[in-house]
Amino acid sequence: MDFGALPPEINSGRIYSGPGPAPLLAAAAAWDGLAAELDSGGNILRITNFGAEYQLARPVRDDDGGRGSAVHRMARQKRCAG
Repeated sequence: MDFGALPPEINSGRIYSGPGPAPLLAAAAAWDGLAAELDSGGNILRITNFGAEYQLARPVRDDDGGRGSAVHRMARQKRCAG
């Protein structure tokens, strides 16, 4: 739409007779909610990845019940599968 082609009285009349800020505020709130969900999921993923990296960086000891070696095997399988 070319606002320059219409006189200012028509443009301002259209602006003031529109739906107001409610739809824009509702869309902004929806985007904020989506961003919060994505950020939360990203934080969980970062925490999970940090935990896996920590587990992989630890030396495998016999006193951990074999958990360290299982983590290494799972990581190796994931690398080979991907």
